[in-house]
This record gives sequence, structure tokens and C-alpha cells, in this order.
Amino acid sequence: MGTGNFGTDDQLGYVIQGIDSAFTYTNGNVSNLNTSLSTTNTNVSALQTSATYIPGYDGIADADDWVSRVSTAGGSVSTATRAAVTRFCVAITAAGLRSKIWRANAFCGSSLTAALVPIYRGPSRTGTQYGNTTDTNNNFVSGSYTEATGLTGNGTTRYLTLGTFSALRTSWATGHFGADYTGADATDRYIMGGFFNEGLTSPRGWYRMWGSTTYGINGVFGNPTKSGFTQTANLKIVNRSSSTSLWFYEAGERVSTETTTSNTSTEQPLGQFCIMAASYTNVSGGVATTSVNGYGPAAGTCRGYTIGDSFTQFQAYAFGAAWIRLQQELGRS
Repeated sequence: MGTGNFGTDDQLGYVIQGIDSAFTYTNGNVSNLNTSLSTTNTNVSALQTSATYIPGYDGIADADDWVSRVSTAGGSVSTATRAAVTRFCVAITAAGLRSKIWRANAFCGSSLTAALVPIYRGPSRTGTQYGNTTDTNNNFVSGSYTEATGLTGNGTTRYLTLGTFSALRTSWATGHFGADYTGADATDRYIMGGFFNEGLTSPRGWYRMWGSTTYGINGVFGNPTKSGFTQTANLKIVNRSSSTSLWFYEAGERVSTETTTSNTSTEQPLGQFCIMAASYTNVSGGVATTSVNGYGPAAGTCRGYTIGDSFTQFQAYAFGAAWIRLQQELGRS
């Protein structure tokens, strides 16, 4: 080009060289930034790995899973309720009880739809889940539920079904179940479970309340009856840890010294495991009503239930303490 009005090649080359230098400097900083971010990500990963070893950490994931399932079912959960359930799940995991609980529900959330989604459906979140996806509603209406109280029956037609006995647990030789129930029914009413025949010679997992002043449990995994539970709203659990050990707990405290051998019958109820009623499977295969031995669905209020493996006395106390705190944080007296 020789000489011209554009300027010298040296000037243009100087500008290009300056731009190259600027890019080199910038790229160097970007490279340093990437190195720093890589180090930060490594530290965050290490922190997350460390956090998984904090006692109860996995309980947060259990609570998050419950909230997700509530949303899928069409319900919702308040921030306060989510926090309460999270603390409960963390407490259960930290106490080493998670694998003991096969199914549990505290009947909480913004609506009846939310309340029927159980917190747990198996002994682990990532393993096999048991029973119905949600507690199946029979005749409860929106007015039957408030988070401040729980589910209220009518003594005739309202109850829940969770799945068959065989669908809920792989074995019923030992285990526990219980309900947080209160109510002064005028006559004996079933609270949960099911039984095999009208003669009651092989009850396997049924639980009933006697009259208006005391509660009774008739032979989950056996025959004995224990009465004397109060009408106070709290968790009442029957627990069989062996063929000769059957205990009863109220609010985490052992309230009986009853021991008994298991029922020798091999029959197991073929119907649904019920809440606020009991299934009856000798003839009709349906839910027990007042036409069967004079007992039917309960008319009181239920604030939740638990089903799972047997507890030691300490484990029953620990579960009871976590349950009491959950009920308090849900605003239930």
C-alpha cells in the first residue's frame, strides 16, 4: 500500500497488539476464576458429603419427599407445617427409628387431600413402598378435617383403608401399630386394623376402644385384651416383639405388663387395614359395621397413626417424644 491517508501500518499493528494483550490478560483472569470456582465446587461437594453424616440429615429428604407427594396429589403444605414435619423426620432418623416405620401419617396439610398423604410408606424412602399411595377415603368430607384437630369420624360410615395386610407389611409375626385417637363414643367402636372371623378366635392386628371411658386393644398378633387407656388425645401403640411379649404404650410410656403367647391360628385378615374402623373378612370381606358383633367405625377424632416393626421400650419412648412435638407444632393441644 505504501504511504497513504489511512495512517501507518505500525499504528494499526500497535492497536491490534494492544487488543491481543487485553484478551490475554482477560483470559488469564477467567482461567484464574475458573480455577477458583472449581475449588469452591469441590469444597461445596465435600461439605454436602460431610452433611450426609449429620444424624438425622436424611430426614430432611423424607420430609421433602412428603411435600412433593402432597403436591402431586393436589394438596399443599404451609411453611410452618413443612418445618414441623421436617423436624419430626429428622428426629426419627437421628434416633435410628426410620427403618422401623413402614407407614405413618399425622393427617396434616392445608386440606383433606393433603392430610391423606402418608409421611412414610416404607422402611426407607428409596426402597420398596407399601400399601396404597394415599390413604383411601371412605365418606370423609372437607368439613371432617382441620389441621388443628385431625380427622373426625361419624360412628357409622367414615373410615380410611391403607391396603391389605399383606400389602402393608411382608410379615406380621412381630411389629407395632397405633393411633392417636380421642373420643367418647357411646358404644364400643373399632379404631384400626382388621380381624378374620366373627368368633374373634384369630384376631391379627385389630385395635378397639371400649365404651366411653377406657380404651382396649384386643390381641394384635395375639388374644389378650388390655383396657385402661385414657381418652386423652395421644398416641396409643400396641407392640409385639416376640411370641411371648406384647406391650402397650401411651404417649411413649409403657402402660401394661402384659405378656402372652401368639395366637396359634395362621389365619390373617384378607381385607383392608383400616383406620377409624376394622375390616372383617370371614364372610363379607368388608368393613366391620354395627351388624358385626355390635361394633363399627369410630366417631372420635384421629390425629394420625403408625405401623411398622416392633419397638424396644426406649424406641417407643423416642418415637412418642417426636410424635408429641409434632402434634404440638401442628397446633394441637
